[in-house]
Amino acid sequence: MRLFLLNNLKFLDGGGKGFHQIRSLSSSNSVLLSTNDDGNRGIRRLILNNPKKRNALSLNMLQELNKQFDTMEKQCIHPIQQQQPKSNHQSTTDDSKTLLRAIVISSNSEKIFSSGHDLKELKLNNDPKYHQLIFDECTRLMLRLRSIPVPVICQVDGLAAAAGCQLVASCDIVLATERSQFSTPGASVGLFCSTPGIAVARTVNRRWASYMLLTGRAINANEAFISGLVTCVSPTFETMQTQTESILESIITKPASVIALGKQFMYKQMEMNNLADAYSQGSRIMVDNLSMKDCQEGIDAFLQKRQPNWTHSNE
Repeated sequence: MRLFLLNNLKFLDGGGKGFHQIRSLSSSNSVLLSTNDDGNRGIRRLILNNPKKRNALSLNMLQELNKQFDTMEKQCIHPIQQQQPKSNHQSTTDDSKTLLRAIVISSNSEKIFSSGHDLKELKLNNDPKYHQLIFDECTRLMLRLRSIPVPVICQVDGLAAAAGCQLVASCDIVLATERSQFSTPGASVGLFCSTPGIAVARTVNRRWASYMLLTGRAINANEAFISGLVTCVSPTFETMQTQTESILESIITKPASVIALGKQFMYKQMEMNNLADAYSQGSRIMVDNLSMKDCQEGIDAFLQKRQPNWTHSNE
């Protein structure tokens, strides 16, 4: 297990089956423990670790998160770009330990996932250019959650508010405990959650988005599940960890190259207005997918009733 400590963020490469964490409710960089070495599963965990600031997405926090994504993107299988030679985009690795398969984002506190942007930071520095820098850095992070070619799982145990709720809505899969809450309360302090609303309104339907954004009221975990903001709800933190491990196991048993291809096109087709165009491009993607070695291996293994031997390459 490798542990990296930053000012506001703890980064763990580890945490296999039976993973648990001992939380610290202080702002110090306390030790994060794992029961198993997870070096060969390619799972990275990012734990927001600034509880005194309610895990606010300050400029420093956003920059640290983006730095981690800079590193993680280099450890992914990236899907082949259409209309370009495969030889220019083959992505393989000789060391399975360096291949990133999934990302888990969580908080070290049972009370707060993230309160969103640091309002004190926004107030103390009145320079519009500084404000723009913060929102640009936040946008960069949210877009990368979608573009990075591995599943991003979010674990929420507590309150996710404003940009913290935006972070949740931008992840691929979201697990929450029953005590969790979600809100976009910006209008209550005179700063409407315009950018958080982009992610929220693209995740839940218009009625739920309007309720959250216009009233500022929080919704509970079960309401978040009904709205589509949350994938599943667990009664306790421990059961959420077990559910997370089950989901991770389902992910890492699939070929990385196929997951990368699938995630990229899933979001691309969701943004397409023309249904016929979506099906046309989807058909081309499936034709390309069928030519991949891992697809042929998967079909052969299914027909031969055996476990597949993935190469995790774009070939």
